[in-house]
Amino acid sequence: MLGGPRAHGDFETKSACDLKKSGAHKYAEHPSTRVIILSWSIYGDINRWRPGLPDPVPLLDHIARGGTFVAHNATFEYLIWAMLRRTICPHWPELRIEQLDCTMARALAVGLPGRLEELGTVLGLKQQKDSVGHALMLRYSKPRKLHANGFIEWWDNPDELEALYNYCDQDVRTEMEADTLLPPLSEHERLVWELDQRINHRGIYIDEAIVAKAADVVVIAKKEADKRMRELTGGAVKKCTEVGKIVEWINERGIECTSLKKGDHYELNLWSDWFGMEDVSEVIELRKQSAKTSVAKYDKTLDVLCDDGRARGLLQYHGAGPGRWAGRLTQPQNYPRVDPDVDGPTVEWAVEELSSGMPAEDVYRMMQFRTGKPLVTLSKTLRATMRAAPGHTFYGGDFSNIEGRINAWLAGEAWKLQAFRDYDTIIGEDKKGKPIRKGPDLYYVTAAMITGKPIDQVTKAERQAQGKVSELSLGYQGGVGAYVNMGDTYLVRAEDLVAPVKATAPEIQWATTLEQYDKAKDKCGLPRQQWTAIKIIVKNWRAKNSKIMEGWWELQDAAIAAVDWPGVPQQVYGGRAAYLMHGNVLYCRLPSGRLMCYNAPYIRESKDIRVDKYGEEYEVLRRTVWYQGKDRKTGSWGWRYLYGGLQCENIVQATARCVMDRAMLRVEAAGFPLVLTVHDELLAEKLISVAGSNYHGSVEYFAELMAQHEDWYADLPLAVAAWTDERYVK
Repeated sequence: MLGGPRAHGDFETKSACDLKKSGAHKYAEHPSTRVIILSWSIYGDINRWRPGLPDPVPLLDHIARGGTFVAHNATFEYLIWAMLRRTICPHWPELRIEQLDCTMARALAVGLPGRLEELGTVLGLKQQKDSVGHALMLRYSKPRKLHANGFIEWWDNPDELEALYNYCDQDVRTEMEADTLLPPLSEHERLVWELDQRINHRGIYIDEAIVAKAADVVVIAKKEADKRMRELTGGAVKKCTEVGKIVEWINERGIECTSLKKGDHYELNLWSDWFGMEDVSEVIELRKQSAKTSVAKYDKTLDVLCDDGRARGLLQYHGAGPGRWAGRLTQPQNYPRVDPDVDGPTVEWAVEELSSGMPAEDVYRMMQFRTGKPLVTLSKTLRATMRAAPGHTFYGGDFSNIEGRINAWLAGEAWKLQAFRDYDTIIGEDKKGKPIRKGPDLYYVTAAMITGKPIDQVTKAERQAQGKVSELSLGYQGGVGAYVNMGDTYLVRAEDLVAPVKATAPEIQWATTLEQYDKAKDKCGLPRQQWTAIKIIVKNWRAKNSKIMEGWWELQDAAIAAVDWPGVPQQVYGGRAAYLMHGNVLYCRLPSGRLMCYNAPYIRESKDIRVDKYGEEYEVLRRTVWYQGKDRKTGSWGWRYLYGGLQCENIVQATARCVMDRAMLRVEAAGFPLVLTVHDELLAEKLISVAGSNYHGSVEYFAELMAQHEDWYADLPLAVAAWTDERYVK
């Protein structure tokens, strides 16, 4: 399909709809959206078309014959082409997803920037994006003035329009050069990208009435919180958003406070309880609730909602990590997770209240009365605003702890793999119909190994602190800092660990670790004993996961050797993966055969000073690999350090994505149309009339499809928790 002559094209458009705010799908269906210019090329020369001019016949013939259409962020061109067919060009041929070739997707797939101007700089293209014309495009894409009677006044300067046309031409030239340098997607990745497009165009149905009512309740709740803040502080703090003034007020009350970050709340509440200052605790709680960014997603959802009640374009192919999907617009990947057993009844009640037809003020009062935390309640209700369309039902499935399983599988951590298999093996049911498993869950097993206790003596607190938090934070070479950050998420406090860890750790381990505190680089602001307790947990986890830990050093050594010896493969994980330096790229072959790319790698040498057991200092040469890539937090492009833990994380997460995309293709082909993927979850929407009518329409079959193995991961223990419901609540 992508062979033969290749057309390149780029649209410049204008609209009263905000593209960044509303997304390309809503933008393309907005009645004010207009095409300014289409620049296109098939055989090298740049051609132009705009409304009112004769049709671009060679381009239309090319599309009608099934020819390839190349664009950067081809989704936008696809949607604008469809918009033209719906409005002023119904005689134009359909542009199909199979005909598209997206240079942005191809860039992201090999670890390069997605933005065309950044990509041009990194690739050193002769044809660069026109930065001056970019500013002109931003102005001309929006109305000059919106009149009260609805009339839209557009910018219309002939000289500037000609400059804008030239800008569009230059975009096509830049895209054409990028097209010659970027490798094509593999056959499999091409299928995954096409599926990504279908999921994004399909969208997910939203309960608009609930979203609108919830957005109104959020406004009321924040106003009430601000009012209460003024009362508590005597007017010193007028809004919950005034963090600096809150910090100042708490200090004036006699409690030392430097910030209101999540990790500081517990200690501040301890001091306020000690001094009997309930007002300080309430101020902290008000700030905590009002700072929830998730509730802003109600307004965002209304912004992106298309005319048929569906939100589209919520996923970005290859937008996160080593090939995973990133969230866009409402960012569904960041919706707060809910525990069906703990939060389920409250969410169900909140949905009923929001659907009841009561005024928003009454809904707020009811939430305040029942939970005391309306904003928290609304935050947890976000997922439930996604519902199956009328006459349909959802099928959902989640790969259970897939990263932990893959990490153990790659490293050959035998005891952990067996623990997963034992837990997955159901040997019966209890009186309540719940499954009886051959072995306990991994968090109990890990906690028992770290504490030295028999599993049946491990407490729930130890399962959480030394089992769950350890497993989730330490698998990628994380240390004390990683544990503390994950502990904040799961409400595990460092001060609560001192007594239980000291009670189970050998005296010599406690004493020697305590002595290491003074020279530690990762104190994380912790007092000596709290740091010691967490450090022991980290040490014990690594001791029990020695294969995984050895893997970090193996990976780091392999990357260095690959850069040192271009063209010579460096196998890791028993040959399941390998590194190879070719040209200016360090490739990592995954177990699936997919390649990850690290661009422009080089060896950086530095000298470290170390101390031997006699206290004598000595100098060692340290060699590390650095490459060009994006910072995961800031998104900035620059030099990144490729260390063993990051390599492990990349390979594990990339492999999890490979397992996931195989499952996605299977369930889609089996008649379960996908509408979303979130981390390790799939969500499909199916007609009720065919759902569950036979085994091939059942939730059990959906789970079976997800959990199927392919040859390259035949011995990987997988488990899928599947469900069906009218709302996305799991």
